[in-house]
Amino acid sequence: MKRWWLLKAAKFVVMAVVAAFVLGFVVMSLWNALIPELFKGPVIGFWQAVGLLLLSHILLRGWGRWRYANGWHRDRWRKRLKKSWRR
Repeated sequence: MKRWWLLKAAKFVVMAVVAAFVLGFVVMSLWNALIPELFKGPVIGFWQAVGLLLLSHILLRGWGRWRYANGWHRDRWRKRLKKSWRR
């Protein structure tokens, strides 16, 4: 019995962890390069940067059912366009 789904899931988890570390490092580096100099703000650590990234995601994108609303509109537009092309 092949377990291709297990390999895909493991690959997804590894990529998500790598992306989280890279994005956390980028946010930390940008924050520490700009905010203390421009606004006399604090220097933050890696885990604070990851928390800030998560908080901004929650506040700006949300987790609710409207998260993919724009995709639904695009899909609806695409279906209408294809339907008109068939005519």
